[in-house]
Amino acid sequence: MVNIQVSPERLRSVASTLDSNRQEVDSTLTNMVNTINNLQGEWTGLAQVDYANMFNEQVPKMRTNLAEILENLTQDLRRIADEFERVDQEVI
Repeated sequence: MVNIQVSPERLRSVASTLDSNRQEVDSTLTNMVNTINNLQGEWTGLAQVDYANMFNEQVPKMRTNLAEILENLTQDLRRIADEFERVDQEVI
């Protein structure tokens, strides 16, 4: 037998927090890009060029992947909350 100790409201609250975090990811990545751009002014040579190219290739992937993962987690929590409520209504 399953013993559910979390409320649908709590799941939705956590989903909202994840959704907010998803929005903060973009800001964090922008700060990272600015930090690396500032570093490039202090660093020259092939290693700097290679690192800058690698970093610049990764940023769009990080932005897309992190946003997608957090969106999926948010949707899953909301779906589970809806399912918990549906089951509760059937039991009552």
